[in-house]
Amino acid sequence: MKWQGSISPGRILAGGTGGVGWSLALLGLLEALYHAPGQPAAWLYGACLYGLAGAGYGFLYALLFGGSGRRDQHAFEIFLSRTIRWPVLLLVLGAGGFLVWRDAWGESLSGAGWLGWLTLLALLPGCWLLLVICKRLALASAARPLGAMIVLGLALPAGFWGSAGQVGPPALVLKENREVGGETAKQGSPVILVVADALRADQTGPYATGVSTPNLEDFARHAVVFENAWSAASWTRPSVTSILTGLLPRQHGTVHKASRLPGDIPTVASLLDKAGWNTAAVVTNVNLAPVFGLGRGFSAYAYLGPEAFLGAPGAASRLFLVELWRLVRLRFLPGQRRPERYYAPGEKINLQAGRYLEQLAGDGPFFLYLHYMEPHDPYFAHPYDGRAVARVETPHPPVERAEQLLDLYRQEVSHWDEIFGQLLEQLRRLGVFDSALIIVTADHGEEFADHGGFWHGTTLYQELVRVPLMVHFPGGSGAGTRRADNVSLLDLLPTIMAQAGGQVPENLFGYPLQAAPRPDRVIRAEEDHQGARLVALRRGSWKIIHSLVEDPRGQPEWQLFALDGDPSEKDNLAEQRTGVLEELKKLLEQGPAALNRGTEDVEIDHQTEEQLRSLGYTQ
Repeated sequence: MKWQGSISPGRILAGGTGGVGWSLALLGLLEALYHAPGQPAAWLYGACLYGLAGAGYGFLYALLFGGSGRRDQHAFEIFLSRTIRWPVLLLVLGAGGFLVWRDAWGESLSGAGWLGWLTLLALLPGCWLLLVICKRLALASAARPLGAMIVLGLALPAGFWGSAGQVGPPALVLKENREVGGETAKQGSPVILVVADALRADQTGPYATGVSTPNLEDFARHAVVFENAWSAASWTRPSVTSILTGLLPRQHGTVHKASRLPGDIPTVASLLDKAGWNTAAVVTNVNLAPVFGLGRGFSAYAYLGPEAFLGAPGAASRLFLVELWRLVRLRFLPGQRRPERYYAPGEKINLQAGRYLEQLAGDGPFFLYLHYMEPHDPYFAHPYDGRAVARVETPHPPVERAEQLLDLYRQEVSHWDEIFGQLLEQLRRLGVFDSALIIVTADHGEEFADHGGFWHGTTLYQELVRVPLMVHFPGGSGAGTRRADNVSLLDLLPTIMAQAGGQVPENLFGYPLQAAPRPDRVIRAEEDHQGARLVALRRGSWKIIHSLVEDPRGQPEWQLFALDGDPSEKDNLAEQRTGVLEELKKLLEQGPAALNRGTEDVEIDHQTEEQLRSLGYTQ
């Protein structure tokens, strides 16, 4: 490309802006193709993000340094080469070196090997080739300065904003002509399952004095309150999988960070879906993301994830510039913490639930599952002022901070109670409340140095496995009554199917809550998480906990508690009451035939990994 005479300022600006802009857009596209081979939105995002960054740099560089010196053809080409050289070199060597170190070397020099070093050296000829291509792009931009600036100024921002952000919640398509065994499915009662993440029973009004949760207390007056309900595990994924399948964690195998629900195991949603019901869910905990298989059977499964850094969609979160911004933002520009960085706040859950309810109400029976993250950490101060304590930043708080963290947690509980009250208003406004089976519970509890630790997922003490469980039966049956018998969240699937008139799968430990209490009932919980492998069993007021391996928190192999006189589990009676211990050991060995199913793992993408890390589930 040759010009006669002096090069105009417009061509200099266009050359600098377009040269670096298009060059970095090409690099962004190549990196996005590497990270997200099947995600066109990520390709567009990578090209536009890098292109915008490059165009901004090129424009400023040309504005500051393009007016000095000669303006002939030779000087102009030297200027363009200098403009392009450093951002391209820094990005290729920085991003390329980072990718080689992370993906090829396993984030360790010991994993490099001769092939790894050869891969790193291959970046040098790649840089030279890219610089040649980039210079041609710069000259082409300078040849048509107006067109280049218009395209850069309109196409890149439009492409960036069009590709950034989360994919919207799925639309709910209602079923038509629903026939089950010759009878229409329009005859059943609606079923609504509400789960508050990490909600301790003893931090709610219906279960403790001196605690104010007015909306839960109002609901309890219209429901049956189960005083001794157990979750099947003390962290979200195995617990919720047990709720939805009616199986113990070892039966469904969804027990590890990468575990997904096997496709041959039915869920309450898939059973109701086959029976002609409309089914929908709104969740926000990353442990319930669609990749883990818990959305099977739902007509619409809305996973409302946290805000992505720079709005990166899908695997675009692995782009070098996004990673760099995340590092700078978290370490040097923390500012005020916001719930949206960790999960979708309860108000957003209610908003999406309201959209689904508007469709579902009056169109026959439906199943709606709502999972709120509150009061799970980070514990935000309320009224909101940006203060919070998060497990990911404070994995091992000193015991002296227990009261401070508990105070923040109680503020979160009160905040969720307000959100729950808004949901109740929606249900009553739509005329759903009175006729519905409404189940309110938690997936597990939370520790506050009760046994020396914090958070959840590594013990099976009462503060983690005893959860609130309140059930509003259609027509208000049993409203205001309390039951002290031992029940389990494994009972929820049989309860829902009994209400729906459907068939319950075999090999379940659970029973319908509509049935009479079982005084000698045995309930179980299991844990296989972060080095802890535990099983627990309760019969009557006796509880046994067995550690299957050397416990990372130093829990003894066998623990025995008499909960009627020691509800806080401070006095281990394993050595004093050996007869009771042996009897409960025998019960531990009993169970269904399919008790020890292997796990089915799924490859976790980088964005999901980061969301798990932000909530403290990985290091």
